[in-house]
Amino acid sequence: MDQEPAPRALWVLSEIELPPHGGSAVYTRGLMDALVRQGVSVSAFGISRSTAPHGSAIDWRLVAAQRRRGVLLPAFSRLPLMSARLPVRMMRPQLVELLGERWNVVIISHIMSVWALKPVLRAKAEGLIGDVWYAAQNDEARVWKESLELGTSSWVERLARAWDLPKVQRAQQRLLSGVSIVTTITESDRAALSQGSKRTVVASPGVSTPPGRWLRPAAARPRAVVIAGSLTWRLKLKNLEEFLRSASTSLQNSEIGVVIAGKMQQADMLQLRAQYPWADVRGELDDLRSIYDLGRLAVVPEALGGGFKLKILDYVYSGLAIVSMPCAMEGLPLVADKHYAGGSDAGALIQSVIELIDDCDRIDALAHSARSACEEAFDWDRTGSLLAGLMGGHATKEEMSS
Repeated sequence: MDQEPAPRALWVLSEIELPPHGGSAVYTRGLMDALVRQGVSVSAFGISRSTAPHGSAIDWRLVAAQRRRGVLLPAFSRLPLMSARLPVRMMRPQLVELLGERWNVVIISHIMSVWALKPVLRAKAEGLIGDVWYAAQNDEARVWKESLELGTSSWVERLARAWDLPKVQRAQQRLLSGVSIVTTITESDRAALSQGSKRTVVASPGVSTPPGRWLRPAAARPRAVVIAGSLTWRLKLKNLEEFLRSASTSLQNSEIGVVIAGKMQQADMLQLRAQYPWADVRGELDDLRSIYDLGRLAVVPEALGGGFKLKILDYVYSGLAIVSMPCAMEGLPLVADKHYAGGSDAGALIQSVIELIDDCDRIDALAHSARSACEEAFDWDRTGSLLAGLMGGHATKEEMSS
């Protein structure tokens, strides 16, 4: 009997960075790799400044990156600004040609790729492709609305965000209405995006931390905190700046160091160094984990931005105890004071750091309890099996709603 050919999946990512940096890219790559291990043939399309890695199991369809468009003309597009600034006129005909190769599933990744929805649905109507999925990473409409209502941006940034919010809301609705399956990271986003149907499934992340990695005991590490992660999104940068402003006097007086690393604009890095010379701002590193051993605690100062924080999972599996606002722990089975130290705002976070920094036994206990709580909850291959089952039409309604 002839073996059935492997399902073919095309992932439309808009922008591709190799190797992946930042939670969004790491999560997407984790999903693709998990599907490959399930026997799915995965191709990825997007603009990139990278070259495809040699011997990759993923078929990278990379388009040479062009400069993003300015803000003025894209502001009048029907697309959200994050999409309108892409070289869509150059990308769209290349995607149309690629869709002609026929695919079992086309996955539109992140709301930024909403520009691809129309040509993908046209290809589906022509019988060139099977299912169309939307791999959501947040309830973007909620995140943008909250950032507008609660953010502390300048009036110019707030005006731009208010102008863009209806476009984000419409783009999300078009995606939800146009596709057959929606994947989310957390149960709360699944509930928000399901629209009362059973076609939305939680695709939990897995563990990307190298196996066997565990930090030295807290007492053997410097009396400092670390903050790691991409800071290219203005909202995340503002969360950090608010923390540093609040911490400036108290952490210096307590002689507690702060080590910061992650991808950011050169101008932003220089400004942080000038404004907070007492903090060790290192910018982008090849391996963010290299700073984990430089502190006793990881601080997650993100009051705004919503969604699952993949870097928290990396902290947990590296053995780094966490101080965080509860709102940043969405989707994780972690409880304040049991698995991490909590704080309702930047001031409370700082007070928790000061109270905890010399209690090394407590720090180590928090790290171990967080690892135990997450041990069974996250598995890439379990998620890959679920998604592959959806492609084959074998998933049950219970699996899709779990």
